[in-house]
This record gives sequence, C-alpha cells and structure tokens, in this order.
Amino acid sequence: MKDCSITDPALAKSVETFRKGLGRLFEYKNPSGKSNAVTECDVRKYIASFGGQPKDFRMYHANRLLGEELAKLPKPKTSAVAEKNLSLAISKVAEQLGRTAGIDLLTRTPRA
Repeated sequence: MKDCSITDPALAKSVETFRKGLGRLFEYKNPSGKSNAVTECDVRKYIASFGGQPKDFRMYHANRLLGEELAKLPKPKTSAVAEKNLSLAISKVAEQLGRTAGIDLLTRTPRA
C-alpha cells in the first residue's frame, strides 16, 4: 500500500481516532437523531442498489491510473512497442497500488 499524508487537520484527527479504535470513521444520524456506524455491509448494499460491487471502484481506479501512465508514453509505432508500453504501464500502476505486475490489473487474472 502506498504511504500518504493527510493535510486536513479535522480529517487527520478523525482517522487517528478511528485507528486507535475510539470512534467510527463514517456514521450517520437516523431520523430519531441516534448515531449509527456505516458498516461494510451498508456500503455493499448501497452500491448493489446501483448494480455494482466495491471491486468495481477498485477496477475503475486501476484503469484510470493505467490510462494516465499510458498517456505519458509516446504513441507506439508498432504492436511490439505498444505491448512493451502496456507492460511498463501495468508495472507502474501495480507498484502504485501495492500489487505485483504478475496480476493483470484489467482482468485480475495471472499474466502469462
């Protein structure tokens, strides 16, 4: 996983509280005003109501990063160069996501 810094003081405090197990990272107030935690199950149900799954967001993110990496490279003149560029871009994205390039980020299948 990639290290990152949080510069917003309120968010940093909330994340630290959550990491210490002293609070909830996400919560909502029900109609009676009681605070309720947002659980993984809640998130999955919400996303499912739109026909999706949490992994769809991970895949979208990986594909977006791949597009950004490919855009940095010159347009290939041959299919061999295109394949090399794709392999390079996949390796860079895999590194950013803390994965190995041995897993194809587009299909989540082992690469030959």
